[in-house]
Amino acid sequence: MNAEDQSKADPMTPKTPASEKAAAIVPAEDAPGKAPDDAKISGASAAATAPLATPPKVAPAPPPPKVAHKRRRTVLLVIASIALFFGAWWLADECFAYTDNAFATSDVVAVAPEVTGPIVAVHVHDNQLLKTGDLLVSIDPKPFQIAVDQSRATLLQAQAQLPIDKAQMEAAQADMKSAQVDRDLADIQLHRIQTLASTSVVDQQSLDVATARQRDAVAHLTATMATVTQAEATLHFHERAVATAQTALDLAEWRLERTEIRAPADGPVSNLTVRVGKMAVEDQPFLTIVDAHAWRVQANYKERFLHHLHPGMTAWVWLDAFPGHWYRAHIEGMSHVISRAQMDAGLVPYVAPTVDWIRVTRRMPVRIELDDPPSNMHLFMGSDARAIVFY
Repeated sequence: MNAEDQSKADPMTPKTPASEKAAAIVPAEDAPGKAPDDAKISGASAAATAPLATPPKVAPAPPPPKVAHKRRRTVLLVIASIALFFGAWWLADECFAYTDNAFATSDVVAVAPEVTGPIVAVHVHDNQLLKTGDLLVSIDPKPFQIAVDQSRATLLQAQAQLPIDKAQMEAAQADMKSAQVDRDLADIQLHRIQTLASTSVVDQQSLDVATARQRDAVAHLTATMATVTQAEATLHFHERAVATAQTALDLAEWRLERTEIRAPADGPVSNLTVRVGKMAVEDQPFLTIVDAHAWRVQANYKERFLHHLHPGMTAWVWLDAFPGHWYRAHIEGMSHVISRAQMDAGLVPYVAPTVDWIRVTRRMPVRIELDDPPSNMHLFMGSDARAIVFY
């Protein structure tokens, strides 16, 4: 049995590498004679301990011409795609203005009581659609009715004084006219006696009596004139009192009417928290109504679109609350000012900027109104929308 057969027969025997086998086995034509076993063993050991030769490094072969052409075509395709994208983006900005930063909005009418008092009845429920003049809330009218009765009594009292003042003024005027007649008569008599006295027909005593009578007549006329002036002033004073009482009555009646709070506009009630027994405080709103005739879309367009947009231009609006249809609209107006910092609601609107690449892009609100919206459409304030305007 040779070494190969023995290794195959004994699985526990370690396998000898092929190079060692090649070195250990000497071809028959190369051996001049039969070598001893020791020589074979030593030759095998030397072959086993000899270092293996390192294969030389071979440079990678250049890619085939077809692969290089494919890479070049891919790079050109990517560059062309990028150029096409930016070209389409620029062309789109020059053709239309689109934004999804838009929402439906309307005017919110805050309803506040004009008098203070406890609420005795609530005639509406939350989200109810109202018409102008519908009764909303009733405030306890008893104290206001008492104020009306008191003002009416004061007015009647002031009016009752006017006939008395007019009678006194008429009497004073009559006395003044009588005093004027007496004075005129005294003047005539004094003039006559003075003429007679100049010719010594009457004595000095008669002249003195006539003079005294004329002076008394003038004094009496002056007194009656003062009485007339006083009577007229009293009458005017009481007339002013009547006017003041009438004003107080009107105010009391107005306050009584304001105990019934009515809807100032058409639209749904929003966030109704009023309850019976709650105190209604003057000028403090307790419910809101969304005006049904002031619906619009506020589209916040980026700055680069503004020079294309003008009031009156046709716009198309997509409402997320009513999907599946673009509604025809028009630009009603454009805001020319926004607040750069977020603060409490004021006269200047604030629009949050959006990140566009690196620079934060500012947006300006554009007011868009729908043209002939469906009569059965009930919009929702704050719901999302989209707007597009073709130049």
